[in-house]
Amino acid sequence: MFVIIKNCTPEKYSDDVNKQASIQSFLDAHGERKHIVYCPKKTCLSIVNSGLFGKIHNKYSSDLLDLKNEIGSLKNIFKVILTVDFSLEEKYISSIVNDSRFEITSSYHYLLSDSFKNRCTFLAEDESDCEFFTLIAKTIAKIEIGNSVSLSLNNLEGGGSRTHKKYETMLLENSFGLCIVDNDKKHPKGSEGDTSRAFKPNKNQRGYAINQESIILDFHEAECIIPHEILISVVDQCKIEILDKIETFEQSSDYQFRRYFDHKNGFSLLKGWELDSRYKQQFWKPFFSREHLFQTKPCKPVDKCINAKHNVQCNKCIEIGGLGEKILVDSIEKMKVVHLRPIYLRLTPHIKSQWDFIGRKVLDWGCVLSLPPIKSF
Repeated sequence: MFVIIKNCTPEKYSDDVNKQASIQSFLDAHGERKHIVYCPKKTCLSIVNSGLFGKIHNKYSSDLLDLKNEIGSLKNIFKVILTVDFSLEEKYISSIVNDSRFEITSSYHYLLSDSFKNRCTFLAEDESDCEFFTLIAKTIAKIEIGNSVSLSLNNLEGGGSRTHKKYETMLLENSFGLCIVDNDKKHPKGSEGDTSRAFKPNKNQRGYAINQESIILDFHEAECIIPHEILISVVDQCKIEILDKIETFEQSSDYQFRRYFDHKNGFSLLKGWELDSRYKQQFWKPFFSREHLFQTKPCKPVDKCINAKHNVQCNKCIEIGGLGEKILVDSIEKMKVVHLRPIYLRLTPHIKSQWDFIGRKVLDWGCVLSLPPIKSF
């Protein structure tokens, strides 16, 4: 997170241990590369000259001063900004959205919170989601900014349905951080899944809150935006035909098929009939109608499954197979060892737009300087 220090005069804090500790906290954040900290020259010099701090924090302050211009040049890049005002004596935090920027203002007390000291929290349904979205953000950072900025976040696994409860805890504890969940929609007009539906817009649980942000993604699951060329390099050879079919359907649907497809488990004609009927839109039928067996299926004339509890007339439903439970984990491992920029440039329109959106959001909360931590000796 990009942090601006304001109204900080260390030489006046000889009797104020909390302000001293707060200064040490933002210096640690800089020295250990947990946040990007912009501090005025006057404050950096005062830290060293005050005699209130030890060798390592004076070293951090000198480094902060040396990098002041470089850090200042990044100030307008990020959409999430924390300004810490040392003139605010009471415990205080507020935020506004100003020209699409999320501007948080806090008193120095929040520099002492665990969520600041331990990096911003990144909450997602699964640890692999955090890893995947972070890889996307690192790719966007290199493309848009270069090599001067990287990512560092404190990942928190939501555990599916428990994700909402953990986000409520973030709100209650004023934790700095970001939450991203899939919408689990299986049809363009379908409803969201239980996990995302628990996030209520009227309870500050979508979009920006005070010093948090919650995002419900515009697709079924994280697997929906894995690049095709990554999938083809990790999928079992016995599933290559399935992957080819998915790619064909994706192109023919103006890149909407993968947005709702269950990549892990696949999808059946029975489920397609149910959803198309429920939402009165034929989204799934056009895909299944291309299957060779579709023309002979007894459900075709009536657009619904004809099987009844005691009258089974069709013993095998048409299925578009899935790619397996490990497809996201395997894709992440592959993405860690390949150059993602050229892959990004070849992404299909919907996936590219989602990479841009997710990458910027994660980068805004997790940005750090691409420098090694300062050694304490």
